[in-house]
Amino acid sequence: MNSTTPRTIVVTGAAQGIGLALVKSFLAEGDKVFGIDINAAALDAAKADLGDSAAFIPVVADVADRASVDSAVRTIAQSAAPVDVLVNNAAVVRATPFEDVTADNWSQVIGVNLTGVYHCVPALLPLFANPGRIINLSSHSGRLGSLNRAAYAASKGGVDSLTRVLAVELADRGITVNGVAPGPVDTPHA
Repeated sequence: MNSTTPRTIVVTGAAQGIGLALVKSFLAEGDKVFGIDINAAALDAAKADLGDSAAFIPVVADVADRASVDSAVRTIAQSAAPVDVLVNNAAVVRATPFEDVTADNWSQVIGVNLTGVYHCVPALLPLFANPGRIINLSSHSGRLGSLNRAAYAASKGGVDSLTRVLAVELADRGITVNGVAPGPVDTPHA
């Protein structure tokens, strides 16, 4: 159990995989968690899996759509403030050889994985505590490249760069920004 006051955490991509594992970990620490995901049914299943914990608040939103993110932030603002931690975890993976990547495929992957971070950070900044924490999930693919992962690797390389810029720009506001770049994790992907 967290020995300090419970924190308010926002996790994107919270309904499955790494996101749901993070939610469970934060809840075990006694924190209040807003779980953002585009998949309402998966959020409902996660809520049930968590024993309908009152500390887990599911929020349906598409991080690739700024209006959807703004709506989610309004929901969070009505229920809690300040936000102590934002974990930008939402991601999609499409295993496609580079020459077969369509413009729609590219846009979807970049939209969720990179633009989602771009939407969530400024939308949530007015709610942030001081000190606050932002954790951006990247991937080893963003640093090393991976077979059939052109859009994914490009998006995660962008997340790495954006994380470094945000760390510098938000430091004077008492917000630390870090990136985590796991290797392959056996989880379902949308």
